[in-house]
Amino acid sequence: MFSGDLYIASKVKYMTREENVSQMINSLRAAMQLDFQELFCAHRGILSDGPAALAKKLDFIVSLREEVRYWRDKGLSVRATTRQLIGKEDITALVSGFSMSKRNVITACLRSLEEDEAA
Repeated sequence: MFSGDLYIASKVKYMTREENVSQMINSLRAAMQLDFQELFCAHRGILSDGPAALAKKLDFIVSLREEVRYWRDKGLSVRATTRQLIGKEDITALVSGFSMSKRNVITACLRSLEEDEAA
C-alpha cells in the first residue's frame, strides 16, 4: 500500500492547522481493512508489516485524544496540555509561523472531541 500522508510516523508530533483527527482515525481504520502487507511511505521507506504500523499510529492518536480529553476536563489550557503531552514548541513551529506545530495536534484533538460530543 502506498500511504501518502496517512502514515508519516507512528507518533504524531506536529500537525498543520487544517488537519482533522476524526478523519485521520477514520482513514486509518479504513486502510487497515484492506488486504496488504507492505506499506510504502515517502518518509519512512518500506515497512514490512504495514497493518501493524497503521495500528500503532491509530492507537497513539486515539490514546492521545483521550489524554487531551482528560486534561481539557481538568481545565488545562491548550498550551499547558501541549507541553504536558508533547513538549514545548520548537524550531519547527517557529520557522513555519506555527502553521506546523505541536499545539495544532492538541487543537485538532479538541476539535475531534467536540465533533464526537456534538453527534
